[in-house]
Amino acid sequence: NVAQAYDSFKPVGSLQEERIYDKYVVRIYGRHDMSESSLGILKDGNLVYTLQGHFFSINSIYEEETGIHMCDIGTNITGDGEPNLVISEWSGGAHCCFDLHIFEIGRNFRHIDTIEAKHSQNIIFKNIDDSPGFEIIVQDWTFAYWNTCFALSPAPSIILKYDGKGFSAAH
Repeated sequence: NVAQAYDSFKPVGSLQEERIYDKYVVRIYGRHDMSESSLGILKDGNLVYTLQGHFFSINSIYEEETGIHMCDIGTNITGDGEPNLVISEWSGGAHCCFDLHIFEIGRNFRHIDTIEAKHSQNIIFKNIDDSPGFEIIVQDWTFAYWNTCFALSPAPSIILKYDGKGFSAAH
């Protein structure tokens, strides 16, 4: 029963986004001023995951502005044959910080990884090496503000690949 599942989950604000994939329902609640948000994932009507944060979005937060579409719900980004879900989270800073929460939403539900993308707004999911699954291209912000202003900070692209447990730098 969905109503019973949400008895223990107290989302903030109103429903902002909802997607359904097979037996899963993904709901994002939030305040209209984007000051606080809640994520709830249900499988077969049972709450399997919740997270409180600043601002969540299914797929990319800046898709409308950048035109970059990361991946659809249910896309097998890991290459292991199971459908996945990507949730973007923004911390509310001027240009920081962005996290990607990646889940398996097939027979079993599991949180695969959280990628701290920091200032990266233009995150790309792409199959670069023709092996199953996608690589994730983000920027390395290790040197943000290093001897310069943010706009001139070096931020080379790095490629992350699923290694069976999570995403790490591709070899």
